[in-house]
Amino acid sequence: MHRNTASLPLMLKQLRLATVGTVWESVAAKAIKEQWSPQHYLAELCHLELLAREDKRLARNLKDAALPIGKHLNNFDFTAVDGINQATTYDLLQDKAWLTRGANLLFFGASGLGKTHLASALGYGLLEQEL
Repeated sequence: MHRNTASLPLMLKQLRLATVGTVWESVAAKAIKEQWSPQHYLAELCHLELLAREDKRLARNLKDAALPIGKHLNNFDFTAVDGINQATTYDLLQDKAWLTRGANLLFFGASGLGKTHLASALGYGLLEQEL
């Protein structure tokens, strides 16, 4: 059965495929130009939809977390405070066994040493890794 493409926007909206609904025509033009198989075209549409959903999920989670803006590990000065090990801090993002165990991280120190920055940076890092 052949369907008219005019009904595609409505069907995509009903299926909640917002990104596919906005890009399918431009991707179809590219697919025709580059002679993609139907499977390649469909895979590209699915990939774009998944990327957009991931971006929206991350934005929503970051908004809900209400973390201070700009507090990331890449802009933390590890040399400014003695006793903060950069490798150990990054390991907390890689080896998440402490999260699985439900362990807490405690930050102690005087004002202005970067406790909030480090805690927020770890939060950003974990959210970006889908945790």
